[in-house]
Amino acid sequence: MDVMDKYVGDLIERIIEQDYMAVEMDLDYIDLLLFIYRRLNRIWFGNNASNEDDFARTLRMHRLSNPEKLKVLLSFLISRYITAKYTKR
Repeated sequence: MDVMDKYVGDLIERIIEQDYMAVEMDLDYIDLLLFIYRRLNRIWFGNNASNEDDFARTLRMHRLSNPEKLKVLLSFLISRYITAKYTKR
């Protein structure tokens, strides 16, 4: 999860602060990172599990070349996480 936090942690925090205050950052942050990591891994690598270097390289590439698309994708995944987590109750 260090890779996620290093490359998109600031984006995730900004998105949550702007749009999704339902996420308690202290309690849910690690679970949220894991959720997003798993989804991105599936999107980018399909059924093939990536190693951390491949994932980091791909994440960096998307952050540099398509930052707005990455923000939209992260926002969508955050909304999916919130829906899954908070509709179970």
